[in-house]
Amino acid sequence: MGRLWQKYSLSQWAFIFIATLVIGYTFWFKYWNEKKVIEWDIQIYYSYLPALFEHHDLSFHFVRELPAGHPLNHGIANDGLGHDYPKMSMGMAYMYAPFYGLATVYAKAFGYPTDGYSTPYRMFIILSAIAYFLPGLYFFRRVLLNYFSEAVTATTMIVIVLGTNLFYYTSSTGNPMSHAYTFALVSAFLFFSIRWTDKKTFLNTALLGLLGGLITLIRPVNIIVFLFPLLIGITSFNDFWYRIKDLAINHKKTILLIAFGSFLVIFPQLIFWKWNVGKWIVYSYGEEGFFFADPKIIDGLLSYRKGWLVYSPLMVTFFVGLYFLYKKYRKLFLPVLITSFLFMYIIFSWWCWWYGGSFGARPMIDILPIVGLSVAAFFDFIYTKKIKVIASTAAITILLVLYSLFNDYQYRLTLIHWDGMTKEAYWEVFLKTHFPDNLEQAISVPDYNSAIDNKEDY
Repeated sequence: MGRLWQKYSLSQWAFIFIATLVIGYTFWFKYWNEKKVIEWDIQIYYSYLPALFEHHDLSFHFVRELPAGHPLNHGIANDGLGHDYPKMSMGMAYMYAPFYGLATVYAKAFGYPTDGYSTPYRMFIILSAIAYFLPGLYFFRRVLLNYFSEAVTATTMIVIVLGTNLFYYTSSTGNPMSHAYTFALVSAFLFFSIRWTDKKTFLNTALLGLLGGLITLIRPVNIIVFLFPLLIGITSFNDFWYRIKDLAINHKKTILLIAFGSFLVIFPQLIFWKWNVGKWIVYSYGEEGFFFADPKIIDGLLSYRKGWLVYSPLMVTFFVGLYFLYKKYRKLFLPVLITSFLFMYIIFSWWCWWYGGSFGARPMIDILPIVGLSVAAFFDFIYTKKIKVIASTAAITILLVLYSLFNDYQYRLTLIHWDGMTKEAYWEVFLKTHFPDNLEQAISVPDYNSAIDNKEDY
């Protein structure tokens, strides 16, 4: 046993532990047996695949003939001029596509319908999230090890995955949502950003462009991840201008290659819109939009409805860690600070800042690899202190990880409501596994129609 323990480093053991939990939880509960897997946002992301391979009609006109209740009836927009198209872009369809193919092979081999929605399709789409998440976790570990010790890296990995709602979005019927995939892509993007700043080789540059393009296509606001390689190593205003001049004068081909790689990924979406709607760029969200003059940042962080710090309290270490990032890892401070705070400003300016039915502030999962650098800086500081400080911090961290996992369990039981939590409801279910008699009265579902116009006081 001693030799086995010594065979792997602390961060490798952390990887094994997390992977075992995610895979074990998913296979134990066999979520693909639940027909609700491919629904809501997942169905919209996914819709390109059955439209292409089952219905052979990317105009989506076939949707008009589908029976009521068919999954494809949800999320298909119409511009009033006879054009039908999915509300969301096709980035996630790229991610699902290999597993759609595997599901089709499996379905044919074992006699299941090849309609895109039978059990094999649900099974493979759930497994796809894990298949992307684990390499993403590997890249996240590699990013951390560039700056931090094995102990700090292992701790940060556990905190980021198990101490946030990321675990839910890798081990439930919600795991085919975009977040586990984006976590993986952003982790890889950071890894190649760090390599690119040292060596601007063709491979590093091309991968940066392709990854950044895919991250953007999945969720356009995530385009801000490009700020990270631009700002890494910058510690002053003069540094920034020198970086801009250097890139503009000495690395024009490199920048063009990044832009070309990103464009290559996004181009099929532009072709789809032009062919289907007649425009190169389509805003498919109708009346839904951002209220940049009235962002709900405080609500997004602290509200009982979806507050990031309420349902992932360990993320307080992100804010505290910024100080230690500035003091010891100055070259990481600005890219982490500016990227994460700008991201929070944008996502919490969205009309539906709580992002519908979900567990916690789910958009924040997308930048957890960046957040993790500040979290690591916090634990890096703690591990320089006396054993009493380390032990007490470890005890609090373990308790809060367990609390986050317990919240996850409550959400799966629907004790934590998907969009109607209030202060009263939160404390009614606090540390409980049964439904209080007056929970329904404590729930307050938001008025979505009023929220679109920014009229409701949350």
